[in-house]
Amino acid sequence: MQHPGSAPPTGSIQSLTEDFSSLSISSMPGSIEPGLDYRTLPRPLDGDLEPNSFLEMYPMNCDPRYLRLTTSAIPNSQSLVSRWHLPLGAVVCPLAEAPEGEEVPVINFASTGIIRCRRCRTYVNPYVTFTDAGRKWRCNICSLLNDVPGEYFANLDATGRRIDLDQRPELLKGSVEFVAPTEYMVRPPMPPLYFFLIDVSICAVRSGMIEVSTAFKAVDYLLDGFC
Repeated sequence: MQHPGSAPPTGSIQSLTEDFSSLSISSMPGSIEPGLDYRTLPRPLDGDLEPNSFLEMYPMNCDPRYLRLTTSAIPNSQSLVSRWHLPLGAVVCPLAEAPEGEEVPVINFASTGIIRCRRCRTYVNPYVTFTDAGRKWRCNICSLLNDVPGEYFANLDATGRRIDLDQRPELLKGSVEFVAPTEYMVRPPMPPLYFFLIDVSICAVRSGMIEVSTAFKAVDYLLDGFC
């Protein structure tokens, strides 16, 4: 049962209907006027330029081709870490192909040995600092002060930089390759092993593929001469 006073007034509904019917698509918010070329609208300055690459912004960091963290925003306090609840990992590809025109510098300390922190074993890198006129270096991970070997010593300039910094790729680049001395080897290097698999199916015999076994025998003969 409907009460007489519960129905909405017919006049108000009619006025709303007339208002909506008078609206057009061109008058809707966000619409573009007919005949307006969107290409003539102003654009942000340098909007088409690509942003600087990661290595251009941080040249002393490791190339992401070789090591990439699962996140680029790491909490800087223990309280944030406790609320973060996200696992931190890294994708390591030490043998990744180098960018075209670039090579990973090879560092050979020879008899000096690879220079590392004596407490946390961090390798010398662009973020360590040298003090005491170049005779000591401070680890950027554990802050321990380490002695600089005599063969690696170099004086510091007025800004605290080594005078041979331009000749030390390990102090300039985040991606280098150290030549490991014998003490880093678990066992002596083993000779390479070669394994040949020959297809002896009927199709292989008919196509003449089985004759490649003669070439394998020649390769085996040559390897015996070099091993």
